Amino acid sequence: MSSTAHASNHLNEVHNLFEHGGPAGSPQVIALNKDIPEPYSWDLTQFKELLIHWIVTMHISFSQVEYEAFRSLLLCLNSQLASHLPTSGNTIRSWIMEDFKQWQNQIKKELQLSKSLMHFSFDMWTSLNSMAMIASIAHYVSHTGKAPISGFNSYCYLLCILHR
Repeated sequence: MSSTAHASNHLNEVHNLFEHGGPAGSPQVIALNKDIPEPYSWDLTQFKELLIHWIVTMHISFSQVEYEAFRSLLLCLNSQLASHLPTSGNTIRSWIMEDFKQWQNQIKKELQLSKSLMHFSFDMWTSLNSMAMIASIAHYVSHTGKAPISGFNSYCYLLCILHR
């Protein structure tokens, strides 16, 4: 008897989650609960934003969207995603680049409209794994009279924005 036999039996007998006819003791296929209704509507734009945010903030490889396990997980949650799920890491890359360009233009406009001079501060350090890090902060008074602080992850991005 395997260490998961009790849990497998419970899920099968009480909750009827596993399909019958599979190899004994190895619950490999979980049946979808047909009683849970699909969401009435969902927002593709919000899905893309949340997926990009998760991939970027958690340092997920772009190619993860190509794996069947990931796709199955999302399709289990909402089958309407089937025609909208990216099939390639290149799609994720292009979505991220589009998002970056939109933010870049927004920041550029904000900086052009500022009512004051811009003052920059930089913080450099070396991480525990000996990676050089730099943070740059732009201090200025916006066109609305407020003093926003915009942080950039890299000096290169800051220079790209300022030179364009």
